[in-house]
Amino acid sequence: AYKPILKSLSNGLQFDRRAIEQLNSMLSDARAQGLSPVVCSAYRSLEYQQKLFDNQVNKQMSKIRYVGMDAAKVITENGQCLEEYLEIIRQRNNRS
Repeated sequence: AYKPILKSLSNGLQFDRRAIEQLNSMLSDARAQGLSPVVCSAYRSLEYQQKLFDNQVNKQMSKIRYVGMDAAKVITENGQCLEEYLEIIRQRNNRS
């Protein structure tokens, strides 16, 4: 696998050596115009990127709510979101 040759930025992050001069020039130009640019993310190893991806997947998966097969079928067939479906169920229950 390709591995770029890296150099460190002033904040310690790693950046591709071939483009670091252009990045530093861009940052200097921005500062000269009164801006305060911050490089908060730069080169990531494949392992680190995979870890970030897995963490996001796990976070999103924890948000999925199980409603059961019957409810899922009704929600899908009617193009509803869970909240819309629950509101209809509440209204039906209030009428009973």
